Order: sequence, then structure tokens, then C-alpha cells
Amino acid sequence: MSQSIESISESCIIVIQPQNEPDVCGICLDVCNLQVKVTCGHMFCYLCIKQWCYSFALTCPLCRKSIDANLIEKACAEDDLKESELLWQYESRTKGEWWYYNKDLDSEIENGWKNKKESLTVDILGIIYHINFKTMKQISPSGAMRNIRRISNSNDDTNDDTRGIAGLIFKDKFKNDYL
Repeated sequence: MSQSIESISESCIIVIQPQNEPDVCGICLDVCNLQVKVTCGHMFCYLCIKQWCYSFALTCPLCRKSIDANLIEKACAEDDLKESELLWQYESRTKGEWWYYNKDLDSEIENGWKNKKESLTVDILGIIYHINFKTMKQISPSGAMRNIRRISNSNDDTNDDTRGIAGLIFKDKFKNDYL
């Protein structure tokens, strides 16, 4: 199921729960994952529009209308996304904190794990990463490594050090960090 960013509040942009009718992302042309509706009304995956804005411009890739920078900089996820069935996390640049992979990557990584693969290659925002299950590392093309982990239940104690999902900080962490 896709999620959608509902509105800009004083503190952050909020990702809400699944829509009835899934929308197609105007960039990747797949069903939106962590859905964002930009000012002009076009729909995108959060990670697709984030990559677009960082790589090109703060404009809609379909109609070129301006996009508010807060859409990228102050986006946060509802805390109830913590209750999802996601199993895989990667360590943040700030050691000791973790991020969930988005739903599609989580499924891809979990399938590799269940099929007892030693490693897996995944595409994250157009960059090919190597997931090594033996060393539990995510390796970038430059050779930079991050730890990865599989959690057995998203309701266990590991959520205390989980920052968010796919670059969307959980609302409670956002309040602690920015308000």
C-alpha cells in the first residue's frame, strides 16, 4: 500500500496511511511508495521526488511548477508507520541510529535473505548498492559501508533507536530534533 503526505503543519509535512486508490508515480511510473502530492497536484514516491529535487530543481518534473523546499527538508512519517511489517534497517550516518528501508526494498532484501543468498544487488534512487548478508553490510559503489540488520518484530525494543523510514523521520523524532 502507498502512503501519502497529507499536509504541511507548523512542524513538519506528515505522511499519512494508505489511500484507497493507489496512484502512479510521475517519475518511476510505478505505484507510489510513500506517496507525495506536490503543490500542483501531481503524485510521486517520496524518494523519487526527493532525488529529482536534489539532482535537478525544486520544480515538478511534469509541469515545472515550483515545489516548496519543506516538502523535502521537513518531511516526516506518522509514528504509526513504526507498526508496519518492515524487517530490514540500515544504520544512519550518525552511528547508533537506524532507518527502515522502504517497503519495496524491504521485500527485495527479505526475499534474498529467505532464499539464503550470500549477497544481493539493489537499486536505491538510481544507485546500485551491494547487500552482503554474510557481513550484514550495505556497500555503495564508492565502497562506503553501512551496517544493516534484520529485526524479528517491528514492535520490539529496536524501535527506540529507529529514526524513520527511507529518509522520512518519524514525527516523534522530528519533534525531539527540530522543535
